[in-house]
Amino acid sequence: MKLLVLSGIALAAVVAAPSAMAQPFHQTAVDHRVLPVSASYSLDSQTSTREVNPIPANRAGQSACRWKANVVVNRAVHTADKTAVAALAKPIHQFTPLSGYEIGTCQAAEKRIAAAVARESDKLAPHATAAAQRDQSALMAELDGVAALSQAKGG
Repeated sequence: MKLLVLSGIALAAVVAAPSAMAQPFHQTAVDHRVLPVSASYSLDSQTSTREVNPIPANRAGQSACRWKANVVVNRAVHTADKTAVAALAKPIHQFTPLSGYEIGTCQAAEKRIAAAVARESDKLAPHATAAAQRDQSALMAELDGVAALSQAKGG
């Protein structure tokens, strides 16, 4: 019954879960008294671009692309039978946005931008691992909250 209540919460929150997750960089088992789970953490980024006029203005036909990447550590949680618990999946840490400038159109600079974001994301990996390790106590508290809700509903 407790798992059933948790599953209902998970179904309601599945729409808010990230659609495509990167490969996990950190995984851990959380041995909770009511619902043991495994948590995995991934470093994800979302990049936006904006084409700007050439600077200085006397460079005819040379456009430029400004880009910004938001990098976050996302948590995914699964039960022992590999069922995703979307209610506990969330971003746990957001880094200062990365940004840059590339000569040429944004479409032409797409691969260079992706490479720059990947390089900078690699530098953030130790900080992301530390954020994932700090999250274990928060996850345990969230599991306690879910267990308390389940007990309050008679589960």
